[in-house]
Amino acid sequence: MTENARFQLEEYRFPRFTFDTTSLEDGELSIDFLPRGVFEGQRGLYRLSLEVRIGQGQYQVGKVECEASFHFSEEISLSSIPGYFYSNSIAIVFPYVRAFISLVTTQSQIPGIILPTLNLSGLGEKLKENTLELNGANNQPLPGCSQRE
Repeated sequence: MTENARFQLEEYRFPRFTFDTTSLEDGELSIDFLPRGVFEGQRGLYRLSLEVRIGQGQYQVGKVECEASFHFSEEISLSSIPGYFYSNSIAIVFPYVRAFISLVTTQSQIPGIILPTLNLSGLGEKLKENTLELNGANNQPLPGCSQRE
């Protein structure tokens, strides 16, 4: 039953982003991802934080954080969240991140940064490892994430 857990994206936003292209040169950019999550079992809510860092050599060109909320359609515990959720939640959010980066950079009269389509399924395990579970009255948000009602 839990292997067919249904979930949906409720909302997403970009609370933090920076771009500094003053030292940007023609050439390859590197992309690094830091996925983190918080699961609130009592509410059936999973909050994903996907941080994307774009660099060139030792220089950081940009950093974007996307926060997304997913809701499970049935009661579920952290241990019974199916493995595919972690990679799929990132895959669902990444097109929004790509579009945001492209839009902000091309509209800002700086060299546009257009990320390629990427297979991010390998990040699923990293997200699973970086997931905290909140229970009861002592709910604390993940460092760097806001806690919303």
